Amino acid sequence: MNHMHHQEFGHHNMAMLAMSARHPKGTVAFYRAELAITAAQEPQWTAFATVLGDAIVAMHAANVQMATAAVPATVPERMDATVADLTAALGTAQALAGTGRALYAVLTPEQRLLADGFWTHHQSAPMP
Repeated sequence: MNHMHHQEFGHHNMAMLAMSARHPKGTVAFYRAELAITAAQEPQWTAFATVLGDAIVAMHAANVQMATAAVPATVPERMDATVADLTAALGTAQALAGTGRALYAVLTPEQRLLADGFWTHHQSAPMP
Protein backbone atom coordinates (compact mmCIF):
# COMPACT_ATOMS: atom_id res chain seq x y z
CA MET A 1 0.00 0.00 0.00
CA ASN A 2 1.59 3.29 -0.97
CA HIS A 3 1.90 6.14 1.50
CA MET A 4 -0.73 8.36 -0.15
CA HIS A 5 -3.29 5.54 -0.26
CA HIS A 6 -2.54 4.63 3.36
CA GLN A 7 -2.99 8.27 4.38
CA GLU A 8 -6.34 8.54 2.58
CA PHE A 9 -7.48 5.24 4.09
CA GLY A 10 -6.43 6.44 7.55
CA HIS A 11 -8.40 9.68 7.20
CA HIS A 12 -11.47 7.72 6.09
CA ASN A 13 -11.08 5.33 9.00
CA MET A 14 -10.68 8.19 11.49
CA ALA A 15 -13.90 9.71 10.15
CA MET A 16 -15.60 6.34 10.67
CA LEU A 17 -14.22 6.15 14.22
CA ALA A 18 -15.46 9.67 14.94
CA MET A 19 -18.90 8.74 13.63
CA SER A 20 -18.91 5.54 15.73
CA ALA A 21 -18.01 7.54 18.82
CA ARG A 22 -21.21 9.52 18.36
CA HIS A 23 -23.25 6.36 17.77
CA PRO A 24 -21.47 3.45 19.52
CA LYS A 25 -24.62 1.30 19.71
CA GLY A 26 -25.19 1.75 15.99
CA THR A 27 -21.62 0.75 15.21
CA VAL A 28 -21.84 -2.34 17.39
CA ALA A 29 -25.20 -3.24 15.81
CA PHE A 30 -23.67 -2.78 12.33
CA TYR A 31 -20.89 -5.28 13.09
CA ARG A 32 -23.39 -7.72 14.61
CA ALA A 33 -25.55 -7.58 11.49
CA GLU A 34 -22.59 -7.83 9.11
CA LEU A 35 -21.27 -10.89 10.93
CA ALA A 36 -24.79 -12.40 11.09
CA ILE A 37 -24.33 -13.44 14.72
CA THR A 38 -26.43 -16.50 15.53
CA ALA A 39 -28.29 -17.26 18.75
CA ALA A 40 -25.60 -19.82 19.65
CA GLN A 41 -22.91 -17.12 19.28
CA GLU A 42 -24.83 -14.55 21.30
CA PRO A 43 -23.03 -15.00 24.66
CA GLN A 44 -19.60 -14.46 23.12
CA TRP A 45 -20.91 -11.60 20.98
CA THR A 46 -22.49 -9.85 23.97
CA ALA A 47 -19.24 -9.98 25.95
CA PHE A 48 -17.25 -8.60 23.00
CA ALA A 49 -19.85 -5.99 22.07
CA THR A 50 -19.92 -4.63 25.62
CA VAL A 51 -16.15 -4.13 25.62
CA LEU A 52 -16.21 -2.71 22.08
CA GLY A 53 -18.98 -0.22 22.89
CA ASP A 54 -17.19 0.88 26.05
CA ALA A 55 -13.93 1.25 24.08
CA ILE A 56 -15.61 3.46 21.46
CA VAL A 57 -17.10 5.71 24.14
CA ALA A 58 -13.80 5.87 26.04
CA MET A 59 -11.84 6.67 22.85
CA HIS A 60 -14.19 9.53 22.06
CA ALA A 61 -13.97 10.90 25.61
CA ALA A 62 -10.17 10.66 25.53
CA ASN A 63 -10.02 12.49 22.19
CA VAL A 64 -12.27 15.27 23.50
CA GLN A 65 -10.22 15.52 26.69
CA MET A 66 -6.96 15.61 24.72
CA ALA A 67 -8.28 18.32 22.41
CA THR A 68 -9.42 20.54 25.28
CA ALA A 69 -6.77 19.88 27.94
CA ALA A 70 -3.83 22.15 28.49
CA VAL A 71 -0.54 20.67 27.31
CA PRO A 72 1.57 19.68 30.31
CA ALA A 73 4.34 22.23 30.84
CA THR A 74 7.26 19.96 31.68
CA VAL A 75 8.84 16.97 29.99
CA PRO A 76 8.18 14.66 33.00
CA GLU A 77 4.50 15.71 33.02
CA ARG A 78 4.25 15.00 29.29
CA MET A 79 5.91 11.61 29.80
CA ASP A 80 3.45 10.80 32.60
CA ALA A 81 0.53 11.79 30.36
CA THR A 82 1.87 9.58 27.55
CA VAL A 83 2.29 6.63 29.94
CA ALA A 84 -1.28 7.13 31.24
CA ASP A 85 -2.67 7.22 27.69
CA LEU A 86 -0.73 4.13 26.63
CA THR A 87 -1.70 2.26 29.80
CA ALA A 88 -5.38 2.97 29.13
CA ALA A 89 -5.00 1.89 25.49
CA LEU A 90 -3.25 -1.33 26.57
CA GLY A 91 -6.09 -2.16 28.99
CA THR A 92 -8.65 -1.65 26.23
CA ALA A 93 -6.64 -3.74 23.76
CA GLN A 94 -6.30 -6.56 26.30
CA ALA A 95 -10.03 -6.55 27.03
CA LEU A 96 -10.86 -6.58 23.31
CA ALA A 97 -8.34 -9.36 22.68
CA GLY A 98 -9.80 -11.54 25.43
CA THR A 99 -13.43 -11.20 24.41
CA GLY A 100 -12.49 -11.08 20.72
CA ARG A 101 -10.67 -14.42 20.87
CA ALA A 102 -13.64 -16.05 22.58
CA LEU A 103 -15.98 -14.71 19.89
CA TYR A 104 -13.62 -15.63 17.03
CA ALA A 105 -13.47 -19.20 18.34
CA VAL A 106 -17.22 -19.68 17.72
CA LEU A 107 -17.42 -17.91 14.35
CA THR A 108 -17.86 -19.82 11.10
CA PRO A 109 -15.07 -19.62 8.48
CA GLU A 110 -17.13 -17.07 6.52
CA GLN A 111 -17.69 -14.92 9.62
CA ARG A 112 -13.97 -15.11 10.41
CA LEU A 113 -13.13 -13.70 6.97
CA LEU A 114 -15.44 -10.75 7.63
CA ALA A 115 -14.03 -10.25 11.13
CA ASP A 116 -10.48 -10.37 9.75
CA GLY A 117 -11.42 -7.66 7.26
CA PHE A 118 -12.95 -5.44 9.94
CA TRP A 119 -9.90 -5.81 12.17
CA THR A 120 -7.48 -5.05 9.30
CA HIS A 121 -9.48 -1.90 8.53
CA HIS A 122 -9.41 -0.84 12.20
CA GLN A 123 -5.69 -1.50 12.61
CA SER A 124 -4.78 0.73 9.66
CA ALA A 125 -6.01 3.86 11.44
CA PRO A 126 -3.26 6.04 12.87
CA MET A 127 -2.98 6.15 16.64
CA PRO A 128 -4.41 9.37 18.15
